[in-house]
Amino acid sequence: EEANADLERPLTLEELQSALQTMDSGKAPGLDGLPVDFYKSFWTEMLAVLSDSLARGCLPVCCLRVVTTPPPQKVT
Repeated sequence: EEANADLERPLTLEELQSALQTMDSGKAPGLDGLPVDFYKSFWTEMLAVLSDSLARGCLPVCCLRVVTTPPPQKVT
């Protein structure tokens, strides 16, 4: 029960920033197309958006867009 409670607690901003700073710079972008360096450069601005989103209980419209990409087909 103690382990479950620890896993279910909210993330802290310190944990998020620590995780971001441990990521290697210069790596290929993730599914969102943005490299780690983007997040490191704009951490302060992103933090403001995250804090506002948590306070309002919703994300900005620009964060609600989804790009669906079909998986690649095997070449036979």
